[in-house]
Amino acid sequence: MRDPHEPTVADIRRVFRLLNECLELWADPDAWQAHLLGGASKLVGDSPAGQLQLFQPTDRPNRPQLIPLASTWPSDDARALYLESCDPDSGVELPNFASAVEPAMAGGAVGFTRRMVVPDEPWYASDFYQRYVEPAGADEFVLGGTPAPQLRGLLNVSVMRSNGAP
Repeated sequence: MRDPHEPTVADIRRVFRLLNECLELWADPDAWQAHLLGGASKLVGDSPAGQLQLFQPTDRPNRPQLIPLASTWPSDDARALYLESCDPDSGVELPNFASAVEPAMAGGAVGFTRRMVVPDEPWYASDFYQRYVEPAGADEFVLGGTPAPQLRGLLNVSVMRSNGAP
């Protein structure tokens, strides 16, 4: 029996279709970034939040610098919390995040759901969830990352699902 949290072949096709549409808009960074976040939001069921970020290594291997490139948030307060979470000095980390993105930081690509990185119990108990995710009305997330050597880091897109959404 298929795990309902795992993507289907149809889901994967929709991702590739979205990526091709973004490539057609490549000459206009604002347009392809907005299209990517809007399309990714629809893929997960009208997400309340999504972001395109650059992860760059710091002197702390377990906490890369997160540079926001584009994002969608339900409110200015939620966006402010997101920007705070990008600060490596915030003291709050996404549980198991560093190990999840390590293959991409080393030159590969990654794609995962939150449940692939951190189980429910530690996720809902984490400072990261309670401080940044829950107040934004979000819950689960999916993340994809690919090396961006020209930017000396990892380009990431992630979208979050609304609290209680299927």
